[in-house]
Amino acid sequence: MSKKIIEHFRHATRTKPGIHLNEHGVKSARKLGKSCGPYDRVVTSPLARAIETAVAMGFAVERTEPFIADIPDSVNRRVPYDAGFAAFAERIDRRDPVIAKYMSQMKRFHAKLLKRIPEGGRALLVSHGGVVEWAALSVYAEARNWGQALDKCEGIRLVFKSGKCVDAKPLRRKSKRKL
Repeated sequence: MSKKIIEHFRHATRTKPGIHLNEHGVKSARKLGKSCGPYDRVVTSPLARAIETAVAMGFAVERTEPFIADIPDSVNRRVPYDAGFAAFAERIDRRDPVIAKYMSQMKRFHAKLLKRIPEGGRALLVSHGGVVEWAALSVYAEARNWGQALDKCEGIRLVFKSGKCVDAKPLRRKSKRKL
């Protein structure tokens, strides 16, 4: 059976409290898009900044998924969204039932998405800070060693065989300097 790949990125930059990408965000997403794809499925959070990131990357959004729009408040109260991979993994290790429930939901989300990806295919997800990190840890325990939280336009690559994540890596920008 061939591999299926999910690349999951954090959205590009916006100027708070605005909901849309700013100019720097659009430029960053365009640059990222040149090194990505092609994709068989493109799914984003329903929030404007996630949709706009995928479009600026050069990919049409097939559908939006509310589940990847937010981390539940009950989870965020236990560990902030920007705490990094090790802090998230520590909460998983404590077998906290709230975290366990969220991890179970995240695993089911991946399983459903994998069914929609053809053999040898690829999917793009665009969501938000913390969601990407939890997603990685839900299917690949070694992600605990990936260090700090992901920045805007950074993400993860998850490689699946027979529904199991067999390899993964963080996708960090080489330079975070202004374009």
